[in-house]
Amino acid sequence: MEGWMTQGSVVRAPQEQESEDEVDVPMGRGYFVKTYRWEDQQLDLYHMAVFRGTLLDQDVDLTGHMLWPASAYLTEFILSRKDLFRGLNAIELGSGTGLCGLWAAKFCKKMTLTDCEDSVTDLLRFNVNNNIFQLEKPTVANLMWGENSEKNFLESYGPIDIIIGSDLVYPESEWNIPPLFSTVKNLLQLSTSTSTSTFILSYVERSPSTTLKLKEVIRENSLKFTLVPKESFTKEAHPLLPQIFLIQISS
Repeated sequence: MEGWMTQGSVVRAPQEQESEDEVDVPMGRGYFVKTYRWEDQQLDLYHMAVFRGTLLDQDVDLTGHMLWPASAYLTEFILSRKDLFRGLNAIELGSGTGLCGLWAAKFCKKMTLTDCEDSVTDLLRFNVNNNIFQLEKPTVANLMWGENSEKNFLESYGPIDIIIGSDLVYPESEWNIPPLFSTVKNLLQLSTSTSTSTFILSYVERSPSTTLKLKEVIRENSLKFTLVPKESFTKEAHPLLPQIFLIQISS
């Protein structure tokens, strides 16, 4: 998919409006609704303010219930390349609140949002059911990385044209990078309907060691990666822009 680098245009980020009052959702308390508007599209996203809300199940990780910087960055890329998503079967890994996948679902033929935490997939279903999609409604599924379950997954959800993911790697969780790319490699290689399947990853480089680990694991899996130039899809003044990267990975 070399065209990913050149096709599309620079776009303005969606307009955002955050609810002033907290709302309760079936998963817990202390959530907010952020409304995004872009062209004629609207997306309402329920999310938890950073480490301020509470879940009914106190033993689960809250990370996937919050919005993180690289997801906004990947969203701008998706909107700038919306025509390239049309007609594709896509999957989002580590969807969290679903910001990127829900936007992509506005254009894709089919979108599957995945996470490994039950509380997060509950939130994903809640966000799916509280939005309107002109095309097929996104599917939500559990997917654990590195467990060689991709063949069974694809039998249920079909071959994948494009994988997206944001804020999946952190210095504190670099141990998670090998299982992530084991899953990515299997999804790319088992999606035999297309030889151009690709993985688009957006992440914040909080430590140079994270990028070094990423490159090492990508090489170990015999995958190829290309850095997508920021200026090809965004003019936004992101506070973390120098540290946010978006890479295209293929087999």
